[in-house]
Amino acid sequence: MEKEVEGYMEKAEKAYEEAVSMLGDMSSWEVYENSQELVAYKRNSDSGVDILKVEFFIPRCPEKVIDFMYTNLADIYIRLNPDFICEYEIFKTYSDIQRIRYELADAKIPGVQPREILYFGVKLQVNDEVFAIIDTSVEHPEKRVRADVIRADVKYALHFCEKLNGMCHVVALAYGDPKGTVPKAFVNMGLRRRVDFYKVFIKEILKNTT
Repeated sequence: MEKEVEGYMEKAEKAYEEAVSMLGDMSSWEVYENSQELVAYKRNSDSGVDILKVEFFIPRCPEKVIDFMYTNLADIYIRLNPDFICEYEIFKTYSDIQRIRYELADAKIPGVQPREILYFGVKLQVNDEVFAIIDTSVEHPEKRVRADVIRADVKYALHFCEKLNGMCHVVALAYGDPKGTVPKAFVNMGLRRRVDFYKVFIKEILKNTT
């Protein structure tokens, strides 16, 4: 078990470094939406699916925000998208800051096979005022790829919270490879769902944290 977690942590650390490097690269980002709640950006990637970055400020403690995210973000997204997420579970829990989640999604678009993801997530304290969650795809011998679906690759999904000017500055960054052929309509739907989700999630954070 310990060696298993060490391997996942090594992968998560590399994913974190790659994601933070992407955050520091200010070139090639295109504004996807600039609203009262947030600013969303997209950027082309080698996988053919745009990298999405969402940024917002809220009057909350960064540590409490990251704790709420770790406990609730995926569950709220699933609850808001019952037509899209078919199956989900916390597959393995290694500690109160380390786990593997499984999700199966079906966009119900002709010619697009359902996608599943199996990803390891860890909550990090970078310093006294900076906290993060990094998720990245992993494999596990007890969760083989199903014959009727395609296993997508979450290269990294980073949620970064820091204290800035008396506020909690949140940046979410997600990059994945859906594998196989994906119509543009599927890509656009995915971006739209994620941005709309964060608008709702901001309200949930404000309602449930101090």
